[in-house]
Amino acid sequence: MDSLKDIFTNSKSASEPPQLSALKKYLNEKYNDKFIVGVSKDRYSVIAPNSSLAGLVRMHQNQIVKECNLDKELVITIRH
Repeated sequence: MDSLKDIFTNSKSASEPPQLSALKKYLNEKYNDKFIVGVSKDRYSVIAPNSSLAGLVRMHQNQIVKECNLDKELVITIRH
């Protein structure tokens, strides 16, 4: 019998869309900082730790959408 930890760990990774994984990888490789990344039915959300990083991500938003094959709106906000 599987433990609850195993069930939740496996179900989390199985339900993550490939675009979300690509977005997380892109942000980690390019900016090497802590972003909170999520997905809902109509958007991908990126929460940047400060305004300067949010500005950098916004400047490259079109490139990010293209490279990560995002099929929903990309929303970038600043963590407070």
